[in-house]
Amino acid sequence: MVRTLILAFAAEAGLATMQHWTPISTTAPAITGKVTLTASMMWFQNGRSLTLQRVADGVIAESATEPHGSARTYHLYRIVSLVNPSLVRGNLICPQTPRFLLLAYAPSDAAPHAMVFARYYGGTAPPPNWDNPSHLCATFTYERTR
Repeated sequence: MVRTLILAFAAEAGLATMQHWTPISTTAPAITGKVTLTASMMWFQNGRSLTLQRVADGVIAESATEPHGSARTYHLYRIVSLVNPSLVRGNLICPQTPRFLLLAYAPSDAAPHAMVFARYYGGTAPPPNWDNPSHLCATFTYERTR
């Protein structure tokens, strides 16, 4: 019920459209569960959340080494709420408190943003690029819930 009230408040506050995502990577169902995103918040399946501030946007060039080998847009967020919330069965996102979240969207024939790759980083500075392992602490993959 608390999650429902929070989501209703976010919608009334005029935030961007909510996007609902279902975990498809091996670890995401056991750690985050389903997630809901707006322009400034990420809610996890158990109702916990992170407050986000977008700091950069861009395009990741097509590469055979990247998952699904296609170009994708990304958004880099600073995690404003410096917490490492207890999620599904008490699991944490990262061993340390995550400071940055990079969301890279993979297109499909059906939708321009059918999948999202979430990469969490620790450290005080944003990651210099998508594939930089410095301070990378977790990766999860989701598909758009219809």
